[in-house]
Amino acid sequence: MTLSKTLGGGIPLSAVVTSTEIEAECNARGFLHATSHVSDPLPARVGLAVLDVVEEEELMARAIKMGERLAAGLRHLQERHEIIGDVRGLGLLLGVELVTDRETREPDAVIGRAITERCMELGLSMNIVAIGNYGGYLADRSTLDRRRRGD
Repeated sequence: MTLSKTLGGGIPLSAVVTSTEIEAECNARGFLHATSHVSDPLPARVGLAVLDVVEEEELMARAIKMGERLAAGLRHLQERHEIIGDVRGLGLLLGVELVTDRETREPDAVIGRAITERCMELGLSMNIVAIGNYGGYLADRSTLDRRRRGD
């Protein structure tokens, strides 16, 4: 799993979380990742502070609880609106698939763009992917990757 952006609280910082087995395999294959900030104490301290806040404020548990509530609300909307083809994700990282037809799961780029515009008019910044055929997803990157693979 890769982590970035919010891990550094605005400071350039990212991380890779993996198992010991995967790390050993990468080392055996000669994989090397070098960066100019590998020993920079400022991002390291900021990252530790962010992790402290996540733990102290129990943000993971809160995200799961709030995500369950959000997912239930989105599924309720899905029952009422045929345009919502799927709701998926974990915690607060949820994707909503907007489709022209639930059977074919054909993306609805037109309505996706219209929803984006209307939300912006109302002052709500939405992350609806609007690139090519991917104009019908309120989604995270992994949702798009699964869609491309046909999952």
